[in-house]
Amino acid sequence: MLLLASTMAMALTPAVHPPCTQWCAPTVWRLARTPCCSAVADIRKAEGDEVAPVAGDSLFDQVSTLCANHLFSPASRREEVLLTREMRRNLVTRFSAASLHRNALFVAEDVLSGEIVASCGLEVSQLDADGRAARFADELLSCSERPLLSNLVVVPQFRRQGIARRLVRTCEATARRWGYDELLIKVERGNSGAERLYAACGYALLAVDTRAEKPQAGRWRVRWVPTTNLVLRKRLASYQAVGVLPSAMHSILGGLLQEGMNKLRESAASPQSAQK
Repeated sequence: MLLLASTMAMALTPAVHPPCTQWCAPTVWRLARTPCCSAVADIRKAEGDEVAPVAGDSLFDQVSTLCANHLFSPASRREEVLLTREMRRNLVTRFSAASLHRNALFVAEDVLSGEIVASCGLEVSQLDADGRAARFADELLSCSERPLLSNLVVVPQFRRQGIARRLVRTCEATARRWGYDELLIKVERGNSGAERLYAACGYALLAVDTRAEKPQAGRWRVRWVPTTNLVLRKRLASYQAVGVLPSAMHSILGGLLQEGMNKLRESAASPQSAQK
């Protein structure tokens, strides 16, 4: 899946279009532009019914619209509908409660309106040493479970406010809690904005995946076409090192301080000290 630090408009409102008699189109959420603001966003994990793999309006519909419009920039209403439908299917497969792999879907909501202004996903995938997924059964032998961040998207009005970095840090903390000491991200080659973002967050190039794919809308359906992704990786401090070690250090330093104070008291109370 393509990973981009991308953009889109802000408030979600249902799109109104003339009825189509040729084929059934899913509900696509339009984002009505609102004035730029300095409001911040709250980041949370989607849970419960929000990640249930059911049809109808849901959080998956809103996130798939974000991704379809601003990871792939459809050129027409028809392409938008096709990409939204494909992204919803893909997101439900990877991030719903029915997924067989460990995963988490995070959203950032405007504290004023409650609208979703950014999102990203974290999943544990079977990847090889270069971060590539297996294409054939025999390639699974060289793969292991590795955490992967994907589909990071932020609306234009909330860019450059640290939301993308907060989402990345949230995924890093989650991966640590899951017991992993690394996090992988895939970025399409040429997406310089995303490359700069992840470099600033401490990610370095691990490999180049020349057999990656991305969705491309045609006239009637979506095809997955070849592309080249950069596989980025960051080493994470272990959860124990982040959470437990500071407490242990406080205990050790406290013990040393107490021992030093006891020795001073003993020295002050000794007969030689008294004669002096």
